[in-house]
Amino acid sequence: MRRKFQTGEELLTSTHRNDIIVIEVIVMKKNELVVHRKNKVEKRNIVNEMRTYNMGLEELRIFNTYLAKINARDPAGTRAVRFPVSYFQELMCVDKININSLKAVSHRLLQKIVDIPDDDGGFTAFQLFKVCIVKKDDSGEWYMDIDAHDLALPLMFEFKDKYFTYGLENVSALKSANQIRMYEILKQYENTGFRVVTIGKLKEYLGILPIEYAEYKIFKRDVLEVCRKAIDESTDITFTYEPHGRKGRGGKILALKFLISQNKKNLSILKPDEQLGECRVEWCDVLADESPVVIVDEEQSAVDERKNEKKIVVSEVQEKPREYTCVEDYDDYELGYIAQACKFEFNELEMAEIKTYLDVLVPHKKYFEDEVEQYKYLLSIYSTLNRQADIQKIKSRFGYIIGILKVMRTDFEKEQHKRVIEAMKEFQ
Repeated sequence: MRRKFQTGEELLTSTHRNDIIVIEVIVMKKNELVVHRKNKVEKRNIVNEMRTYNMGLEELRIFNTYLAKINARDPAGTRAVRFPVSYFQELMCVDKININSLKAVSHRLLQKIVDIPDDDGGFTAFQLFKVCIVKKDDSGEWYMDIDAHDLALPLMFEFKDKYFTYGLENVSALKSANQIRMYEILKQYENTGFRVVTIGKLKEYLGILPIEYAEYKIFKRDVLEVCRKAIDESTDITFTYEPHGRKGRGGKILALKFLISQNKKNLSILKPDEQLGECRVEWCDVLADESPVVIVDEEQSAVDERKNEKKIVVSEVQEKPREYTCVEDYDDYELGYIAQACKFEFNELEMAEIKTYLDVLVPHKKYFEDEVEQYKYLLSIYSTLNRQADIQKIKSRFGYIIGILKVMRTDFEKEQHKRVIEAMKEFQ
């Protein structure tokens, strides 16, 4: 079976050949009616939250294109994808690409390791991809085959919930890995409408070292504002942000609250995934030498879009309070993991505020160990809360937790300040 869709003056065709999805480039004939079929990226929340798979711009573009080309419901038939070199040229925005460039990108892609933490503090580490093959086909054209690692398949295939989607065209115009990552971590929360994240955690998501952009005003100018302008100009979402929660010593901003909304000015170019499904597109299975016939009822499509908007408004008004009973109920995996210590008593926003304190109080180690240590720390505080609740009635259990954390953070900062003074005296 062959599928065809348009990109500019060429026609890409996707077909199965020896269990490999082959993306071919065919020159279009004039006067052919073809509709651009937008590629949808389906990404699990847990993959989006991983800190250890940080990629550069080229690797991110390839990874997201891979996710857009596979069928997440069919790992056996679509896990291996073939790209022609000409497709890579467009993907990387270059006029020419040589084998050495492909080799460098493929090596970096194969070196991406992910860590999946276990409940007991252990972890499983593996590569996202197991092989990249670069060869010439029978016509002399270069291509690359990419296949996912067996252990990585659950991250990319056969998931039913806790994932988000977006059109690949949304990130094609973004010019840095920071911009793509910022788009993804906010797009994940578009339906919620907001996201609270600590500065430290945001830097980890973006692949920025803790010591970089130490001053908030520099971080805001060089990272936040640059990403905001690029995302507003080129994608289907827009956002604002503001300091959130209590500040650290000296008024230091510890966390941000992002307010996320649909970018209405780009709807005519970049349509939301929900609207894409409403378009009447009839795909004809054709032979290799036949022209595709695609019919689009634009007027009906516009009516369907307006219906969609009304449905969305109604669902938002009638939405019931969200329940939290397991780790997977939290959009942010780390918050869900730590929330186990409180038996999922607090919602995502409350857990985000609790975590702003834990990020200060629990010494940073590395990768999966942070969540385990923060879980243990919060578990002891939650036990204190329950013991106190047995003695007297507590009006606000969340407020009690925050009160304890606030006192502990104040003591911690005083101790840290004392150590700095003592260290300075030793050098005098």
